[in-house]
Amino acid sequence: MIITRLCQFFTHLFFSRVSLTGVQRFPADGPTLIVANHHSALVDPMVLIAVLPRRARFLAKAALWKPRYLPLRPLLMLAGAVPVHRVKDGGGDNSATFEATRSVLTDGGVIAIFGEGVSHDTPGLQVLRTGPARIALGTPTAVSIVPIGLIFPDRPRYRSTVTVAIGEPIAVTGSVGGDGDRVAVRDLTTQISHGLATVAPTWDDHDNQRAAVAAARVVAAERDIAEGTVLNRINRASDAGVAQAHEVLNTAKDLLDECAHLDVDLQQVLDDHGQLGALARSSHLRAVLWAVPTILGHVINWPAYRSVDVIARRNDFNFQASAKVLAGAVLYPLWWAVMFVACWRLVSWPAAALLVLTAMVGGYVAGEKMRLIKSYNARMAAEENSTDLTSLELRFSAVLSAVERLGV
Repeated sequence: MIITRLCQFFTHLFFSRVSLTGVQRFPADGPTLIVANHHSALVDPMVLIAVLPRRARFLAKAALWKPRYLPLRPLLMLAGAVPVHRVKDGGGDNSATFEATRSVLTDGGVIAIFGEGVSHDTPGLQVLRTGPARIALGTPTAVSIVPIGLIFPDRPRYRSTVTVAIGEPIAVTGSVGGDGDRVAVRDLTTQISHGLATVAPTWDDHDNQRAAVAAARVVAAERDIAEGTVLNRINRASDAGVAQAHEVLNTAKDLLDECAHLDVDLQQVLDDHGQLGALARSSHLRAVLWAVPTILGHVINWPAYRSVDVIARRNDFNFQASAKVLAGAVLYPLWWAVMFVACWRLVSWPAAALLVLTAMVGGYVAGEKMRLIKSYNARMAAEENSTDLTSLELRFSAVLSAVERLGV
């Protein structure tokens, strides 16, 4: 499908790592209702379409069909999105929405809904709406409700990471008019909320969320245990106020700070654990080798880069990643077209083609390596650097010990 390929392309272009956990829990067939958390506007459905084993139709706010969102209309059509009228947007008649979703489910298809009803900036979950429960209970067939957690440690940043965690399915058998039972709707909503809370982030701030993900990755790399399992354990313990959970988060933050100071990604530390000396030397060497192509790519693409950055910053935090994807998909090709025409007229078309190819490759390199160059320059400008390899090793071990004391 075209929409799937597009989403896979942009997902793997924007994110440096996309992790999918619990995929064995996802129903291979039959009516399936996905309920996910919603932190990153249009990026959330993009990621789900890209990684899930079955194609889903999404419920989207009816406001997206207004003239101001006309550029999104082709994407909504390709995705088979179903409009839903939200109270906060003025409400409306959702009878057609419920009929369409139940028709898809009755035919054995997949429907996806963001249960909180709104994309938001807060790192945790908001109160779950009753829509998912009403859809399931009013569908005259057995439905599997699958909670899915989307975890973004640093969602607006280009080449950041995302984890898609699939929870345990909830089996529901509905009936015509079954959504009229308010008690059943309330109870099922509570059950879905609990299921979503086991896989979606409920941390009280973004730093804690990022630290918990880092700790889970460290433990998963060193021990025979799934990253999602560790993450859920840390999350639950943190919610319960367990002292050891705070120790885990603090040690993970120290490790991330140390990685940032050495300008090495946590994944590199996990891959090369035991050879941290070579890792640090490699970091310095990479910064030197990538400096020229990174700066060149940044300069050539500066008008597009700057425009995308300005547009993204004008949006709410939860829409910044979406704004970067949408604006970048338009402005970078537009800038390359302008360069091609100008160079063709001034020089020749082969030179124009070479320039645009250089700009395309350079733009990718700049996005991938600019952070490396900036960090290297900051280290060189510093009067002294107190970071050493022993400290990195100790902080890595401290995370493992803290998680072990948590009982994982």
